[in-house]
Amino acid sequence: MFRGLAVAMLALALLIAGCGGPSDAEAERDAYVAAIEQARATLSESIAKVGDDAPPTATPRSDAEALALAERAAAEAREAVVAAKPPAEAAAAHRRLVGGLRGYERALSRARRLSIKSDAAAAGDIRAALDETIAKRSLEVDRAIAAIDRALANPG
Repeated sequence: MFRGLAVAMLALALLIAGCGGPSDAEAERDAYVAAIEQARATLSESIAKVGDDAPPTATPRSDAEALALAERAAAEAREAVVAAKPPAEAAAAHRRLVGGLRGYERALSRARRLSIKSDAAAAGDIRAALDETIAKRSLEVDRAIAAIDRALANPG
């Protein structure tokens, strides 16, 4: 009786594994999407924290320190995305996403360098230029993520 039950349980397990479980390709897609989402969420949280931790009266030095933290968060997000292995159908959009994140890093780095060299009077102009550049890079990143979503929704 126990042997028959064991055989029946094994057959059921094989049926479930063969029919209901995700394929290797689906599991890889799911892992990729999870990695991208984790990188996006971590970057968003880090950038928000930098803004929340900013002193009420910013100085060029405090701006540079905050921008360094944001730059590091962007680099970590880009590295996490680079480490994620995209499915073949999402490879081109993945490269655009990496490029968009690299654009964030460059914009933050440039603003940080300018802040170090500037006086308080220039801080507003530096922030305005950074806001404009970040808006453009955000659009690039959003478009790349939308392209990844489309590619993964319509594989092949």
